[in-house]
Amino acid sequence: MSGGERTDAGHLCPAAVLMPQSLRVDDVVAAARRRVADGPPPVGAVARIGLAARSAAVGVALRHCLDHDFRGRAALARAIVELVRGEGPAAVRMLARYLSDPESDPVTRHPVHGGAASWQHLSTAIALAALDPAHRESAETAYAEAGDFDAVVFAREHAHAGPQERAQVISRMRRAAGAAPEHTVTDAVRVLLELGTADQVLAALRGAVERGVFPCRVVTALHEADPRLVPALADSELRALAAAPERYLVHRPDPADPALFKPEHAVSTRVKACGPSHRDRAVDVLREIARDGRHGNEIRWRAAFELGLLDAAEREREQDLLTGEGVTDPAAPRPQEQWDAADLARVQPAVAALWQRIEQQLAERFPDFPVEYGPPATLAEIAEVERELGFRLPVEFAASCLVHRHFHFPDLVTGMPDQVDVAWLPRYRCADIGSVVDHGPQDPNAAIRVDYFPREGWILLKADEGGTINALDLDPGPGGRYGQVIALDHEMPQGVAAAGWLSLLQRFTAALEANRYVLKPEGYLDLRRP
Repeated sequence: MSGGERTDAGHLCPAAVLMPQSLRVDDVVAAARRRVADGPPPVGAVARIGLAARSAAVGVALRHCLDHDFRGRAALARAIVELVRGEGPAAVRMLARYLSDPESDPVTRHPVHGGAASWQHLSTAIALAALDPAHRESAETAYAEAGDFDAVVFAREHAHAGPQERAQVISRMRRAAGAAPEHTVTDAVRVLLELGTADQVLAALRGAVERGVFPCRVVTALHEADPRLVPALADSELRALAAAPERYLVHRPDPADPALFKPEHAVSTRVKACGPSHRDRAVDVLREIARDGRHGNEIRWRAAFELGLLDAAEREREQDLLTGEGVTDPAAPRPQEQWDAADLARVQPAVAALWQRIEQQLAERFPDFPVEYGPPATLAEIAEVERELGFRLPVEFAASCLVHRHFHFPDLVTGMPDQVDVAWLPRYRCADIGSVVDHGPQDPNAAIRVDYFPREGWILLKADEGGTINALDLDPGPGGRYGQVIALDHEMPQGVAAAGWLSLLQRFTAALEANRYVLKPEGYLDLRRP
């Protein structure tokens, strides 16, 4: 519920009146403190009435906020005890009802905050103990029975109750570090850093590492942590980097999304700040990742790049090794086909002749299958398209556009795609570029690159309306050819449809002249089956 929103009954939320800008628990409690402290000391009957009115309003608002969110209940309960103790009994009755009848709890029905039955029980029990110490034993039982994740989420709230609860939290966090999943372990260690001793933190880290779980980024600034903890924390971060480089390696700068490049967040940068010995260990880990052939090209090149955050010479050395090994850099500009007027002049006659034969065959054999042929494009238009794409069009495709800038069949033609107007090609790039990433090893002879896709160099030949469509591949794999025609199904590569545009026209022409096409009753041209 945001500021100014209304309750289910249509009334303005009491907390919104108290704190219209924000309904975050911390902000509401701070506003409540200001409201209670506002005004002169309560001297005289009138002043006492004013203070009572302010306190009553604050009490209603805080009690109402107990119905907003599970996670803020304990903090709100403590604020009620501190600021408006007279509101405590009503709050206790309300939360006791929610504990005995969870379905009566409004938060369980909230579309954002509700739905977690375990959170409802634990948060309510802890809040009740904050309001009335008589409920502390119930809260301790609820915390003992909670799952590891829930125990971590509500650890700080439960520890507020007193030394006994704090000890229970510390014991539980140490146990979670030895058994819970990685994300829970990291949060458990953070709690121990706040509530426990250095020895307890070290023991938790050792237990996690022994079972192959490596808490990472436990603290904001690694080099500012307790010096007794820095070696273990740095070791855990480097182990995490080695175990999951796709998750912890820094992203290289991308002009299209510069916000992704955050060198200060890199594990290697954090560890380097802890001293030369830690820096040397980070270099070793990154070097091992870059040289591990089980990783994909992108991971290996990212590791080599991150080495440069520690030592520019190390980066250059590792990049040279990758290049010498034939590991292509997915982020490097791809070699593009270069052609000039002389190359175009050599190709154009063959392409024009193929189009003449295609048009003749279609007109003679399938007069009821009218094809729309566009007029020629100009070299200036082709150059502008190339500028917008950031890629050169293959010379044979450019030569084809100088004959027909587009062509459209009235229905499907097996083995031959439509082509949109050449000027529209920049609009027909795949959506969600790079939405699929493959961190595994890449086939050094693959015709199509799939280290990530869709790719910027896949230029659709018509609008993607679902199903299989064709695209020019201007960013081929090591075993592919610039300008090859590939098949995509919902932007997933299905294979190479033709080695190039000229090959596609030649194959279509040969099939037409060999009378291999038949017009189906459904209205499309299909190849005769042998």
